[in-house]
Amino acid sequence: MPILPHGSGALIRVFPTSPAAGLEIVYASPLRTRRRLLEFSATLITSAAVAARTPLFFITTQSSTSMIVPGQRLMAASDECTFYLQLGWNGVPYAITTASQILNLPENAVMRGDSTFQTSTIGILAGDQWSAVTFLFEEWIEP
Repeated sequence: MPILPHGSGALIRVFPTSPAAGLEIVYASPLRTRRRLLEFSATLITSAAVAARTPLFFITTQSSTSMIVPGQRLMAASDECTFYLQLGWNGVPYAITTASQILNLPENAVMRGDSTFQTSTIGILAGDQWSAVTFLFEEWIEP
C-alpha cells in the first residue's frame, strides 16, 4: 500500500492537552487513519535550574522510527522557545527571533493508526514545560 492514498485528504487541526511539567509531548494517531503532518508547533519553557536542553521530534510506530527532526537550539535555564515544524521548509534551521525556530518536516512525516508523534528533550528537568501544542494534518480514513 502506498504511504499516502490518492487524492486530497481532509485538513485537520488538533490542539492536544499539554503534558505536565517535566514530561514530553506524546500524541497517538487515531486508529483507521492515515495522517500526513503538515505543521507542528509547541513552546518549551525551561525552569530556572541550570542545564542545557535540546528537543528532538519523532514519529514512531510499534516497530520503527519513521521521522526524526532534531531541534537546532540549545536551551538554557529560564529560557523559552516556540518550535515550528513545517512541511516544505527548504531552508536551513531558521530562527525568527531567539524565542522561535522553524524546522523542516521531511516528506515521510506520515502517521498511521499505530503511530505516535513525540518529543524527546535531552536534559529535560521536572520544571520544564511544553505548552501550546498544535498539529495540522492532512487526513484520510482507512477502510
